[in-house]
Amino acid sequence: MTRFILLLSLWMCNNFALAQQCDVSIPATTRSADYFVNDDGSITDLEKGITWMRCALGQEWDGTHCTGEAISYDWHQAHKVGTTSRQHKWRLPSLPELASIVEQQCQMPRINAQLFPDTPNAVFWTANHKLGSQGKSYAMDFASEGLIIADQSARHLVRLVYGRD
Repeated sequence: MTRFILLLSLWMCNNFALAQQCDVSIPATTRSADYFVNDDGSITDLEKGITWMRCALGQEWDGTHCTGEAISYDWHQAHKVGTTSRQHKWRLPSLPELASIVEQQCQMPRINAQLFPDTPNAVFWTANHKLGSQGKSYAMDFASEGLIIADQSARHLVRLVYGRD
């Protein structure tokens, strides 16, 4: 019984350590007031005029949370999935678009969890390839590293957007 309690305590400590932490002394970079929450599991950036899926591809919006497991894609698959999804012309976000939802106040994940709940601490693809580097594209690590250059054959997550291009 003592061993069970010890294992349970370690598990709980590890899970609490993984919770998002935000430093409110840093100005917010993704303010909730700048977005309109739609009824369909998307949100619209009022300033930029673009609409985001609240969940990563593979997750489903249940009205309050993203449920299920996000699916990883290589860069070429991510482009194809973006052009064939849903009723809108969903697409991979550009590097500036994806960078615009990084919340500088928070880490693990570095995103506004009210707007984008249940975002995995993971890397997400952008639509931009690295000029002069064949087979490389830009991606955003929402866990810790920020902007990275990744092999297009690597498998990362996808959050789609529609609107201005």
